[in-house]
Amino acid sequence: MASKRKYEDILRENEELRKRIQELENDLSGTGNLYSLNEDPYYKERFYTITESVKDVIYKMSLPDGKYEYISPQTKELFGYSPAEFYSTPSLVRRLVHPDSFAYFKKHWKKLLTGNAPDYYELQIIKKTGETRWVQQKNLIIRDENNEPASIEGVVSDITELKEAEIALQKSEESYRKLIDNSPIGIFKTNIKGDILFVNDAAANIFNFKSREELIGSSVLKHYLDSSKREGVIKLLKKNKSINNYNIDFRVKTGETVVVSLSAVLDGDEISGMFMDITEKVKGEKLLIELNEKLRNINDRIHFINEELKESHNKYFSLFNNTGTATCLLDGPGTILLCNSKFEELSGFIKKEIEGKLKWIDLTAEEDIERVQNIRNQRIKGKGTSDVEYEFKFVDKNNNKKDVYIKVGFLPGSKQWIASLIDITRRKQTEEALIQSEERFRSLYESATIGIYRTTPDGHILMANKAAVRMLGYKTYNELAKRNLEKDGFEPSYSRNDFRKRIEKEGTVIGLESAWLRKDGSVLHIRESARAIRDTNGKIIYYDGTFEDITDSKNYERQLKLAKEKAEESDKLKSAFLANMSHEIRTPMNAILGFANLLKSKKISKKRKDIFIDIINAKSKQLLQIISDIIDISKIEADQITIVNKNFSLNELIDHLALYFKTLKKQDNKPININLHYGLPLAKSYVHSDNVRIEQILTNLLSNAYKFTDEGSIDIGYEIEDFKNIIFFVKDTGIGLTEFEQNVIFDRFRQVSTSFNRSYSGTGLGLSISKGLVEKLKGTIWLESEINKGSAFYFKIPYISGIATKKSKKPEVKSKLNWKGKTILVAEDEDSNFNLVDTIIKPTNAVVIRAKDGKEAINLCKKNSKIDLVLMDIKLPEVNGLEATKQIKKFRKTLPIIAQTAYAMSVDEDECIKAGCDAYICKPVKIDPLLKLIHHYIN
Repeated sequence: MASKRKYEDILRENEELRKRIQELENDLSGTGNLYSLNEDPYYKERFYTITESVKDVIYKMSLPDGKYEYISPQTKELFGYSPAEFYSTPSLVRRLVHPDSFAYFKKHWKKLLTGNAPDYYELQIIKKTGETRWVQQKNLIIRDENNEPASIEGVVSDITELKEAEIALQKSEESYRKLIDNSPIGIFKTNIKGDILFVNDAAANIFNFKSREELIGSSVLKHYLDSSKREGVIKLLKKNKSINNYNIDFRVKTGETVVVSLSAVLDGDEISGMFMDITEKVKGEKLLIELNEKLRNINDRIHFINEELKESHNKYFSLFNNTGTATCLLDGPGTILLCNSKFEELSGFIKKEIEGKLKWIDLTAEEDIERVQNIRNQRIKGKGTSDVEYEFKFVDKNNNKKDVYIKVGFLPGSKQWIASLIDITRRKQTEEALIQSEERFRSLYESATIGIYRTTPDGHILMANKAAVRMLGYKTYNELAKRNLEKDGFEPSYSRNDFRKRIEKEGTVIGLESAWLRKDGSVLHIRESARAIRDTNGKIIYYDGTFEDITDSKNYERQLKLAKEKAEESDKLKSAFLANMSHEIRTPMNAILGFANLLKSKKISKKRKDIFIDIINAKSKQLLQIISDIIDISKIEADQITIVNKNFSLNELIDHLALYFKTLKKQDNKPININLHYGLPLAKSYVHSDNVRIEQILTNLLSNAYKFTDEGSIDIGYEIEDFKNIIFFVKDTGIGLTEFEQNVIFDRFRQVSTSFNRSYSGTGLGLSISKGLVEKLKGTIWLESEINKGSAFYFKIPYISGIATKKSKKPEVKSKLNWKGKTILVAEDEDSNFNLVDTIIKPTNAVVIRAKDGKEAINLCKKNSKIDLVLMDIKLPEVNGLEATKQIKKFRKTLPIIAQTAYAMSVDEDECIKAGCDAYICKPVKIDPLLKLIHHYIN
C-alpha cells in the first residue's frame, strides 16, 4: 500500500507539473503580443529591437498577393530557410507544413481570412533539413478602411519540446485511466467528512449503480450498514495513516447488504483506496468446508493486488521518465538517486555519472550556491512538507551556465525529494532583451528631437519627453504637467474640433498642423500625429502622440507669401520704371539728335549754333547721369559696390555742393535760399571715409530737394554725434510727402508719381541708390516730412577722424599749348574714340600714333623710344589695358601712362593705379581736363 501511495503522489505531482508547463508555455508564447506594438509609432523602435532578440519568427504578409512585407531573421533557425528565400518564394510556407497537418493548415487559413478562426493554432512542420518540429502560430488580420483583409501579422514559436511532453503525458494518463477504469476492484477517493470524490466503474457495480456519476458527490455514510464502522475506519487511518483488508458491511442501491474488504490511505483530509466485494467470501467462511477455498481465493486476491502494485510501480517509473521535464529524485543530503533522460540532456551527464554520484551542489553555479543552500535549510526547517519553487544558475558537464526553473516536492513517508527542472535560458534572454529594449526606448524617448506626449481627452498632460517640455518653453515636466491643454494650451484661433472628430472616428491623426501656446504666450506651430488609446468598453482614455516644431517653416511660408506679393509689386514698379526710363532716355536723345542735325545747316548763325551745342552738352550730361544711376543701382543689387576711404574735409565737400547748386539756381532763377551748416571748424573737419559716395548721396538728396521746392529754402549740413557718428541732413520747404510715400520712397523704381503727366522728371533711382550706399558705409538713412511744409532727409555713418592737409596748387595751363617734338601713343580700338582724342591733341603740334590692341601697344613702346606719353584704354582686345600697362612698366618704368575708361567707379581708379598707371580719366572725355592732365605729365 505504501508503493500505491507513492504512485498516487507521483500522479498528483505530474499533474501540477503539467499545469506549470502550460503556464510557462503561455508566458513564452506571450512575447508574440509584442508584434502588435509595431503598429504604434510610439513603440516602433522598441519592436524592431525585440524582433532581433527573441527566438520566435515574426512576420507580416500582404493580402491578397500573399507576399511577405517583413519576416524576422529567426526563420533560418526555426525553418532552415532564410528571410530572403521567403521574400522571393512566398509559397515556401506550404512546403514546410507536415502532411498530417496540411488539411488542418489549409482549413484554418480559409477560416482566418473570413475572421472565424481562433487567433492561434498548432501544427507540425518539416524543416529544410527534414527534421519534424511542432510550432504554434499566432495571427492577426489587419483590415483596410472597407473592412477587407489587407495583411496578416503573426508570430511563430517552436513548441516541439512542450508538445512532445504533452503527448507523452496524455498517453501516460490515458494508460493509467484505462487501468483504473478496467480494474475489477473498486477504487475510490473521499474526504474526511465522507463526500465521495471519485469511484471507478467497478465500485459503481459493487454498489449496484448503473454509473459512477450516481455515486460521485454523494456521502459514503448512507451506504454504511453500521455508521459506527465509519468512525472506526477514521480513527485507524488517523493513527496508522493506512488500513488494509478492513471488512465493512455496506447497503447497496437495491437494499441488499454486501461485505467489502477495504484498503485505504489518509493523505491530509483525503482518503484514497480500493475495496473488493467479499460478500460471498464471508458467506463461505460460515461454512467450514469452504474455508480453505476462501483462503486460497484471498491469497489469489493478494497476489493480484501485489501484481497490480508492481504494475503501478512500473507505471510510476514510466511517468517519471516521460514527464517531459528534467526530473530527479534526491535524498536528504542532496545526492541524486534517480534521474530521467531529460535530466541527462539538461546536465550533459549520463545516468551512470549522475545517480548516486553527483550532489545537487555539484550542478549549481558558484554565485548561487549560498542562496540555494539557504532555500534548502528553510525547507528542512519547515519539516519538509511544502513544495519550493525558485530559479538558479545550473552548470552542465561542459561548464555551460543555464537559467533553470525548479520545483522541489517532498515524497510523503520518506526522506526523499523529487525535483522537476525547466530550462528557461531562452526566456531569461528574452526578458533581458526586453529590459535592454525598454532602456533603449527610454533613452530614445528622452533624447528624441521631436516632442512625445500622452494626454487625457480633457487636456491633462500625463507624459512628455524633454523635447516636448523644451519646445513648449518649460524647464521641467512637472512644471508642464500643471497645465491643461484644452483650457489654455492652444492658440485661440485654432480649433481642436477637427482633431477630436478625426481621432474619434479613425483612431489616428497623421500630420495634422496645430497651433499651441508656449509658456510665454508665443505661438508654437507644430505638425502632430496621434492615436487614441481606448479601454475595454471602447472609450478613449488618453491620446498618445508626437509633434515637430514647424514654426520656422510656417514663418517662411508667410515670408514667401509676402515676398511673392512684393515681387508682384516690384514687377509693376519695374514696368513703370522701364516706361519712365524710355521717356527719360528718349527725351535728351531727341534733343541731342535734333540739334546735332540742325548744326549741319549753313543757314543757322554761329550764335544759334553755340546755343545748340550748349543744349547738346546739357542733354548729354543728363543722359550720362541716367546711365550712371542705372549702373549704380545694378551694382548695389549685385553687391559689387566697393567703399574706398580717403582723407577729406567735410566742410569743403559742403562748400563744393553749395557752389554747384547756387550755379543751378542762377540758371533756373528759382527764389530759393541755400543754407549751409558745419558741425566742425575747417581744420577739424577732416575725416577718413568715401568722399565720392558721400557726395553722391548728398547730391541725390539736394537734387530732390531742389526739384520739389519752388520757393523757400534748402538747408544742407552735418552734425557730429559724440564723435562716434556723422549725421548729414538736407531739409527743404517743398511739397512734402504723404505717409504712404514716406514708407516706399527708398524702394527701387519708386517716385512720388508714376503717371505720364507727373510734374517732375527723373529715374526714381536716386533715393534707392542713396539708401544702398549709406548701408555700404555701415550707416542708416531716414526722413521726416509733412505735406506742403517740406521734407528733411538724414543719414548717419561712423565718424573716423582724418588729418588736416594743405592743398597743392595745380599747374596752370597756358592759353595755347605747344607740344612740338612730343610723341603721344593712343591705345584705342574704337575709331570714333580715337578720332576724338586725335582731334583734341592735334592743335598742340604733338605727334599722335595709334595702337588698336594691348599687344600692339606693348610692341610700339618697345620699338619706339621717342614715345613720351601713353593714353591707355582699359578695355582692349588681345591684351587688356591693365595687363599692357604692367608689361610696359617692366621695361619703361618712367613712361607716363594715363588710363581712360568708360568704367567710372572709384574702385576702377584704384585698379588702374595698382596696375602702374600714373593717372586716370573717365569717359566721356572732357577736353580741358584731358589737356591739363597730359600737359602735367608730358612736361
